[in-house]
Formats: sequence, structure tokens, C-alpha cells
Amino acid sequence: MPIDIVLQASPRRAPRWRPVALGAALVGAALVAGCGGGDTFSSESSTARPQTAAAVVPVTEAGAIRFLEQATFGPTPTDIAHLQSVGYDGWLTEQFAQTVTPLPAAGDRTSLETVQAGFFKNALNAPDQLRQRVAFALWQIMVVSDRKIDNRIGLVNYQGVLLNDAFTTYRKLIEDVSLSPAMGTYLDMANNVKADPQAGTNPNENYAREVLQLFSVGLVKLNADGSPALDGGGKPVATYSQETVEGFAHVFTGWTYPSAKRTRGAGTLNPPAYTGPMVARDAYHQDGTKLLLDGVTISQSTTANELHAAMDDIAQHPNVGPFLGTRLIQALVKSNPTPAYVPPEPLAWVGGSIVRRALLRAERSLDAGRRPDPLTRAVAAAPRALGMHVSR
Repeated sequence: MPIDIVLQASPRRAPRWRPVALGAALVGAALVAGCGGGDTFSSESSTARPQTAAAVVPVTEAGAIRFLEQATFGPTPTDIAHLQSVGYDGWLTEQFAQTVTPLPAAGDRTSLETVQAGFFKNALNAPDQLRQRVAFALWQIMVVSDRKIDNRIGLVNYQGVLLNDAFTTYRKLIEDVSLSPAMGTYLDMANNVKADPQAGTNPNENYAREVLQLFSVGLVKLNADGSPALDGGGKPVATYSQETVEGFAHVFTGWTYPSAKRTRGAGTLNPPAYTGPMVARDAYHQDGTKLLLDGVTISQSTTANELHAAMDDIAQHPNVGPFLGTRLIQALVKSNPTPAYVPPEPLAWVGGSIVRRALLRAERSLDAGRRPDPLTRAVAAAPRALGMHVSR
């Protein structure tokens, strides 16, 4: 189905740019963004400014352009002028307070092109630019794809999870991602059932392996600055074992799709449906003791209780801060961040701390940081710089 996208120049007169500034603006924004919260790391969500009042850091035009290349889908003349007016910290505080701009709701007949057009529109027009970039960055880490999910409702709702959780706790984010039916399809957690000795089957380990290796703690234990922790022989220390993967795989049994139009009984597994989180089916959950990270074991009474305990175990692990934080910083400002950028404590809050820390740290650095990629320049940064808007 053809998509009617109308680009039109903004009638509002923009501030004048010097030639060097225009060239930098057209370079655009980096492909993905990171996420984080206030200058301190705590278990509480806090996108507010730090408690200690600080003078507004003067913002040059060139500095504003570089900052917006990293924090948005591309600088605009209006955004540059506003950032110079309110300062870096003030701009971040405003962005944390912006309401979510969601993708348009999808239906059974919605095409992938329509969903992509909605994303393009938000990248160009949405006022919550920082949230949009953070969600896009999270999608690059906690990947799902239409190559396996042939359902636009699932893709749109997964994007909604990332948008809504961009500035919340990591603990909330990782559970919401785990129970997303889109993720359940993509990494085989949906309708993953307990072992059947007679049939010779065991729980699927796909999501268990990915959530540990890519979404949270990584393969080796890390120091607070992100460097590998070494044993007495100078070798990296593994974060977990195959037995740990099996323990998490057993935890992740007994979850099925949310009920669709034709509701099935509470004791049955549902066919694919993508509105709402997955639901528990205790009859299909693996019983027995499960080994989690660092020797922790659980043996709870229900499917949901065990998943909650496993999410707590992951979120409290000291690797989460340097591992996930480094990847978000790489997406936002630096491909090879120095220890000064890396969160010094376990990552409790994914939304504001790392963003504020990384962006403001970069602004004080002589290193211009990550540069934009050609795709983002073409589809978002250049149109934003030219004042274009997607009308539909």
C-alpha cells in the first residue's frame, strides 16, 4: 500500500547558522542513543535535576549542534537556539519531563511500511526526542525483528514498552521486555514448557542465554570501570555457567501469549497474540531448584514468583552497570568510552543517570565523540535540519 508522506518546510523563521554550523547540523545524529538518569545512581527513578544548584553552562552554537547530534535525531535551528537559552542540564530536564509520543496503533491489516512511516514521523517531529533516541538504542540491544514476528501489533507494542520504560528502572525494563509477547516469539520464551522425560525434551534455553549474554551481565565479570575482572592467573572470570543458563531456562517456562479474541482456558497455552504482556501457566512450569547468578538458587511456588525473583537477581548484579551502561554510552556518545564515562555503581536506573552523565561528560571533553552514520543523516537528521515535517 503506498504511503502518502508529505514533507513541508517549517514556515517558522529559523535562527541564522554560520556555514560551519550548518555543515555540522546536516551531518545529523548518531544512529542510536543511550539511556541513563540523574548524576547519581539510585534505585529510585529521578529525572529531576541534581539537588545542588549549578550555574547554567554557556553553550556555543557548535557545542549545541554536537550535543543535539548525540541526544536527538538531528539538530534543528530552533532546538539549537533553545539549548543555548536553557543550557545542557536544563534541556535534559525538559526532555525527561516530556510525555511519550507513541507509534500509531496497529491492526491486523497494518503494513510494515505504515509502521516504518510512523517511526520516521516521530524521528522527525516528536518533541520527546531524547526518549525516542533512548528507545531506539534499547531496540538495538534488546532486539526483536519482523523477520520472525509477522505481526505489526507486536512490533508497535514492543516499541511502546521501550518508550514507556526509557526513563524508568532497569528492573522494570528487563521484566517488561521479558514478558513482551514480541520478545516471547523472537527468543522462544512464549509457550516454553517444562521438561518431558518421555518425549526427551527440555526447556528452550534461547531467551535465558540471550538475556544474560546481551541484555544484562555479559560473559565475563567486570570491574566498576568496565574492564574485565581477572583471576589469579590473569584470565577473565566467567559471569555464569551452562548450569546457570539451564536454571534461567527453567525459570522462563510456563509463559504463554495473552488471550486473544477466542479466549482459551486458564490451563492451556494460547496461540500468538500481541496485546498485553504474556501470562503465566503454572501447569507448564518446571518445578525444582534453579541456579541463578553467583550461586543464588530459587524454588518458588509459582511461575510468576520465580520470574520476579530471577529479574531481581539479574537487576542487582554488579555487572549490569558497567556492561549495559557501556553499551548505551557507546550508542550515544563514544564508541570506545574511557572509564570516566562508565557508571561507577550497579545500574539501578536506566533512564536518566547515564544520559545526563554521558552527555554532560562528553560536553566537557575535548573529544567530540561519536559521529553520525549515513542512514540517520539521510532519513532523519538532514530533514530535521532543513525544517521538514511529516504531515501524515
